[in-house]
Amino acid sequence: MTWGFRVLRRLLLGISVGDTQGTFFVRGDVMRGYLDKTKARDFFFTTEFCYHATQANCAIAEVPVILEPELRPSTVRPIRDSVRMIEGILRVKCLTLGWFGPSKRSR
Repeated sequence: MTWGFRVLRRLLLGISVGDTQGTFFVRGDVMRGYLDKTKARDFFFTTEFCYHATQANCAIAEVPVILEPELRPSTVRPIRDSVRMIEGILRVKCLTLGWFGPSKRSR
């Protein structure tokens, strides 16, 4: 699931960041600058935010962490969540191309 999502992100959105769903630490002024452009309000938020930031040539640093195993059961539903992620990627790509509203090229 992760590998496929990473490949689709790179091919369709041009995002080369390895993990767009990690924890983000962002200056407030930078966050406000991209908040209006980011439409997702679910688990896809950080991916879409990362897309807008990379399009504006913002530097994104990835910091590796070591995670401890969680004792609670996972809430991930592989099929449902995969479909939602693909929908999110396609929505951002279509908006970028201007298929469902103004494209960034027309501004």
